[in-house]
Amino acid sequence: MYSSFVIIEMILRGIRKEKREFWLSILQIPFSIVFTRFMNIFDNMLPDFKTAYDGAFWGSIGGRFVVLLAAILLTGWGVVLTVNPRLVPNPADGIVHTISECIGKSMGLTKNIFDISCVAITCILCLIANGKIIGVGIGTIASMLLIGRVIAITNHFVKTPMEQAMGLTKANTKKDDTKKTNTKTTNK
Repeated sequence: MYSSFVIIEMILRGIRKEKREFWLSILQIPFSIVFTRFMNIFDNMLPDFKTAYDGAFWGSIGGRFVVLLAAILLTGWGVVLTVNPRLVPNPADGIVHTISECIGKSMGLTKNIFDISCVAITCILCLIANGKIIGVGIGTIASMLLIGRVIAITNHFVKTPMEQAMGLTKANTKKDDTKKTNTKTTNK
């Protein structure tokens, strides 16, 4: 699945003639392999909260919901911290970023639409193949709805300052403001 995301992304980048971004797309394949290995390691290290903390707060539905919300926040912030500085994102975030640039919509909105589409396709395929939905629970639905919103809210506050600090966009200086004011005054 990841490779198909990268191929689609490369096609879109090639059409738009974005050479630097095109090469970043190719790097997503080895990055996703390494990232997946780390995820497997940590997945084996993290306990199943329901059974490991049975009878304690973290084993309750409330405790597991707090962990889910923390994971959603950290995931959204992680996307912002890899996509905005033009680092190599994971393929799912890379294709969302590419689509958002192609259609001119925000990354957060595009992420929501993309995630909703993926979950809808999953549900349809499950119903066709098994006659019931498998593997789509409250965590999937919450992630589908909230990660894009976390990205949108975070970008609202940090995207411009982050890009200016990294030199990806020019900072709005007093000198630039003065030029704009003088141009408006002389044009009147």
